[in-house]
Amino acid sequence: MRRSNELTVEEKKLLKRSLTDEEAIEKFERHCMLKKLKLATIEYCRNVFSSF
Repeated sequence: MRRSNELTVEEKKLLKRSLTDEEAIEKFERHCMLKKLKLATIEYCRNVFSSF
């Protein structure tokens, strides 16, 4: 299924709202789980993010 190239109302709200680093990482991890990425990939990303 192709994306419509238009932002949803929820996505537009995110642009106006500033996220903390922890919130951004949580959202990213949720996105990874929804995309069914391997746990090892998610853990690797956590390690990379924790180095900052």
